[in-house]
Amino acid sequence: MEIGKKLSTYMKNFFKKKIVDKPYPLTSQAIYNKKNKKKFIKVDWNEFPYKPCKNVLNKIRKSISSDTYNLNWYPNTYPRELINKISKYIKVSELNICLFAGSDSGLDQIAKTFIKSKNKVGILSPTYDQFRIECVLNDANLKLVFPKNIFSFKIEELIYELKIIKPAIFYICNPNNPTGNHFKRDEIIKILKLFPRTLFIVDEAYSEYSGEESLANKYTLNKVQNLIIMKTFSKCFGLASLRLGYCISSKQIINTLNKYKNHKSINSIAQIAGIETLKNLSYYIKKIKIIQKTKYKFVSDLNKKKINVINTPANFVLLKTKKKVRLLRYMEQKGIYIRDLGHLKFMNDYVRISISTPENMNLIKKSLLKFFRVN
Repeated sequence: MEIGKKLSTYMKNFFKKKIVDKPYPLTSQAIYNKKNKKKFIKVDWNEFPYKPCKNVLNKIRKSISSDTYNLNWYPNTYPRELINKISKYIKVSELNICLFAGSDSGLDQIAKTFIKSKNKVGILSPTYDQFRIECVLNDANLKLVFPKNIFSFKIEELIYELKIIKPAIFYICNPNNPTGNHFKRDEIIKILKLFPRTLFIVDEAYSEYSGEESLANKYTLNKVQNLIIMKTFSKCFGLASLRLGYCISSKQIINTLNKYKNHKSINSIAQIAGIETLKNLSYYIKKIKIIQKTKYKFVSDLNKKKINVINTPANFVLLKTKKKVRLLRYMEQKGIYIRDLGHLKFMNDYVRISISTPENMNLIKKSLLKFFRVN
């Protein structure tokens, strides 16, 4: 009876806390119910605007139609070939890599593994909101760090905040979604050395678009033991629907994550697609260049028309307007889905637009010009 009362009290407190806490808001899901999706433009979730390389699609078709493919089996729990391809791509040892069913799944596992109740966990904000949810669920003492200027956060400002907070864990999205802030490699290494007792999670979901090499390399991983780098196949490799991501860290941290992760979570089709993707990097490099060129033209053309568009080193731009609600409604009526950023502090007047194909971006530009001409 006493145990039942304690459990009932615990669950009441649990749900009270979780319900009060702000959930992660999804984008409009209306497009998924449309019959002819080709008529609509989806630029609300920073997805790769092109289909995967034909070789990737052909490999998937060939593999699943083969007599040797066993859909009734659990997936390979240690896909050595995929890990080897990632190892060569990032230029780190296979022992420094841990696979997940998307980087979100990786953040979830990292939180479960390393956050202890009431640990101070800092998040450089405003940023991608999923890790905040993981912190709440794991009972962290959450500290959101906001710079004086959200579009220009200096490393000295971050060092000052870290000295005050003294967090056990600190999350940085680099380049940041949605502001585009981007710390240089040497700056990140500097804070790793200054705060050796803090575990830093650096989310590099958009690093391929920034033109800079990943923070991960043998030198960094051998020199520091307080770094986890998150990577994904969603943003520039077009596999968002298959959910494939990974983290890179010291052997000790990777071994710890491997003790507790669900090794069956990376499905076999994602494994096949990941391997073939990394065999066809030239295709994706060309597409990234097209996306970057398209982005710069889009920003330049709209800025010339006095529309406040902010460029970023990632595959998206921001648009600031006091007419946000009307704009969102207008664009959806035109079959264009963009992202409302009102759920983030200091971003109530902003929308985010992922960079799509040149053809789609021209249609988006025309719709924006018409909206601001009339409104």
